Amino acid sequence: MKRKPERPKLPKGEAKGKIVPIRFTKAEAARLAETAEASDQNVSEWIHRAVLAALEDERFCSKP
Repeated sequence: MKRKPERPKLPKGEAKGKIVPIRFTKAEAARLAETAEASDQNVSEWIHRAVLAALEDERFCSKP
């Protein structure tokens, strides 16, 4: 069986080094998929951007 071509490696220092597993309910996952699709992004891209935006927002980073 012929192997599929692999994704080209990114230059050193450009690869993202940490994967963070996260779980969603079926309803949450469906809502994420719909929202990401409406934004022309895949779910992973949408979550990544949303988290980075939240990190820039003081309301999400301050303790109550």
